[in-house]
Amino acid sequence: MRGHAVGSHGPSRRDVLRAAGLVAAGAWITTGCGSQEVTSNGPPSLSAVGASADIENEVLTLQTAASLENLGVYAYTEALKRLHRGQFGSPPPVVVAFAERVREHHAEHAKALNRVLTAMGKRPYTQPDPQMLLTVKDGLPALRSIHDLSEFSVVFEDAVAQTHVRNLGELTDARAVAVTAQIAPVEQQHVALLYVVEGKYPAPNDFTPTSQARPSTDVT
Repeated sequence: MRGHAVGSHGPSRRDVLRAAGLVAAGAWITTGCGSQEVTSNGPPSLSAVGASADIENEVLTLQTAASLENLGVYAYTEALKRLHRGQFGSPPPVVVAFAERVREHHAEHAKALNRVLTAMGKRPYTQPDPQMLLTVKDGLPALRSIHDLSEFSVVFEDAVAQTHVRNLGELTDARAVAVTAQIAPVEQQHVALLYVVEGKYPAPNDFTPTSQARPSTDVT
């Protein structure tokens, strides 16, 4: 009677999901998913007729969103330096390509949000979120594997995605709403792929939560 050797096991469900995650990430990169240009064209500002206090709240919301995208550029730039130095072992090429593509997304998202701020007569916000910057700077040196990096990244990416989703319920400027609506789904793609790389189900929630969204006080 044939059978498996004692003690031999096939790949676990988590191993299968991780492998599938790397394949999915590769396909996502190859097809250019999420790389469409984000535009800030739209109807005239709905906030222009509102009270100045409302406009300032709108500006703070956009500055916070831009600061998170700036942080994404910083975080992935630092992660790529460490990937090339071998801090996380020998990463598959798809991991490096994923980090490069996601960094590009954050850079483009920051530009789009800053175009809206400029159209509102405000200066572009070019600094990383100061609160989360401390978390990134403190956390990156302690990471030792691709799995560590993925777990670390998904916390940040989830906060970014949730912030954009929360902002959609608060913004009134038509240009700001249009840009945020284009950005939020791409950030959620980042989260889903990172979940799969960790061996987790990519869509654990029926609705996107907002409990981890960053407050506007981050930039005040």
